[in-house]
Amino acid sequence: MNRISSAHRVPAFTTATALALWAIAAVLAGCIVGGGTDVGNPDLVAARVSGSLLQADGTPAPWVHIRLRPKTFLSNPDSLQAADGKAIQDRLTDTQGFFSFDSVPKGDYRIQAFDTASQGVTREFTVDGNTPRMTLASATMGTTGAITGKVAYLGSTKAGFPKIYIAVFGIDRWTIANEAGDYTLSDLPQGEYSLSITTTVNATVFSTKAVGIILPAGGEISAGTVNLGP
Repeated sequence: MNRISSAHRVPAFTTATALALWAIAAVLAGCIVGGGTDVGNPDLVAARVSGSLLQADGTPAPWVHIRLRPKTFLSNPDSLQAADGKAIQDRLTDTQGFFSFDSVPKGDYRIQAFDTASQGVTREFTVDGNTPRMTLASATMGTTGAITGKVAYLGSTKAGFPKIYIAVFGIDRWTIANEAGDYTLSDLPQGEYSLSITTTVNATVFSTKAVGIILPAGGEISAGTVNLGP
């Protein structure tokens, strides 16, 4: 029988210690990869999203308000909130036009930037839950435009035409149709938009959507006429 000399034996405590250190290293590595969150559940991994904003002439755009909203976000006339519980953050660009948002959960988002000279831009992106840091391509502001439309209310109320709210999905913008049903959403950057159109009559909410509205830079486009109500 072959025997192993004591000079070549590996002490049991050394093996156990090595395994313990390996386990600790694995845990620490997992924490680092997950950005300090539970990498076993991608829904819990938040990302740091950064980018830069340029003016129309290609120079950095300093001190511009940047807003981050879920793509399904709708402005509430009474308060600003995200019904799905996802991130709502506001920032200012720095002197070189850079900005960043921290702890953005998994989901689809839209950023919006507006200055005081009828210039703006929106940008959509997705946090996949697997990437702890994201850098967006530079966004260049352009001349803003407007979306117009008309709401035809099908019912009749004692007070006449009800108060109808029109809100833009993904950004902080809403308005109210006039008594003829006409509305205008102004100062919107170039992009594709969807609108939520709602009213409440006798505690009953009626709603519809206008989707796929493509607004050119500095232009004006009609969302057409939609019917609302019972």
